[in-house]
Amino acid sequence: MASSGTIITTAAATLSSFWVRPSDPACLRTTGYWIWSWAPSSDARTVLGGPSQTSSCLPLGWDSARTYAGTACPPQYTPGCPETGDGVVTCCPTAHPFTCRQNLKTSDHGEWFRCIMQYRQPDSKSITIADMNAYTTRTEVRTHGTNAHLHALAVLYQTPFIDRTKWPFNDNERRDRDRDRRRASSGSVGSNTSILDVLAAEEKGSSAREARGDRYCY
Repeated sequence: MASSGTIITTAAATLSSFWVRPSDPACLRTTGYWIWSWAPSSDARTVLGGPSQTSSCLPLGWDSARTYAGTACPPQYTPGCPETGDGVVTCCPTAHPFTCRQNLKTSDHGEWFRCIMQYRQPDSKSITIADMNAYTTRTEVRTHGTNAHLHALAVLYQTPFIDRTKWPFNDNERRDRDRDRRRASSGSVGSNTSILDVLAAEEKGSSAREARGDRYCY
């Protein structure tokens, strides 16, 4: 949260709100069930989508820990939980009712799968199993109970802020400041004008420009 008296505005986002996942039907397909398995260990997750989505279905440069600069979740994603104390938002796919997974570091690769949902009904599904070490896949039909979970990859973003406590904020205000100072130095403001008078005049001018909306002109 900004301190008292601080004026902030967002900078240009690097994760455009208009970013849309590719039209590849494998991207976020609601029935695209995979198990990502790091055999022979027990480290495995049932995931919406296969490993190829990390390069073909997600924003450029994605990795599980990358936080983009942005102002909203991209289309077909929604916040899975309230933003963190440092303003990071975890965006989960809307294909299923995902929420944010807790305790990401309790197992290997836990940070990869930040979105999670628990099944409400037992069911049998065709699942593709990807051996992440051997680079092989196979398909099986598996039955799960209500204690089973489905995971998904997340997109993280944080809205960037510009500290607006320092004036001037843009070229218009910088020109006005320089003009006021030239007037003061030439005596046009008055022979008895002090630096405090000049600063007061600058502050008054800044308030007027803010009322006109100049502060946010780039």
